[in-house]
Amino acid sequence: MKLTNKARSQLKGHGQPVVTTNATDKEKAKELFSLGFIEHSMGKKESALKRYEKALEYDHHNPQIWQERGFTLLILKRYNEAISSYTHALEEGQNSQYDWNGAVATLFDMGEAFEALGKYTDAISCYNQVFELDSSAGESLRSQIMQGQRLKNYRGTICVGGKVIR
Repeated sequence: MKLTNKARSQLKGHGQPVVTTNATDKEKAKELFSLGFIEHSMGKKESALKRYEKALEYDHHNPQIWQERGFTLLILKRYNEAISSYTHALEEGQNSQYDWNGAVATLFDMGEAFEALGKYTDAISCYNQVFELDSSAGESLRSQIMQGQRLKNYRGTICVGGKVIR
């Protein structure tokens, strides 16, 4: 994630973050997104969430904002809201040049949210899509499942990427 110059200077100066009033809506969204990202990395998850939501008021079709909002909600254990945000990210991503890695990360995290809710079939569906899109991410996921870090409470055979792994 590349920070805007304004966000970078605000972080250095620890000043009160302010969004430029004469900026375009997309510029305002980008600035708010950058500030939210900074706050998230500083452990200020609720504040970051507010920034992402405000950014979406200016650019409702930005999949990256939806994705980061989802990730923040996931960290806050607000799983249903995270899933909704990830769904928006994937939908909006189909209508733009959504970063391939962004889609993989979204599906991976969405699977984690489903898993936390005990919705293992949905989690496995997300994880299968990770395998289809990115074999290296799929191998990392397979390793996590085999080591009991993912789907540890699932009682059944897991077929990921066309292969039974448990």
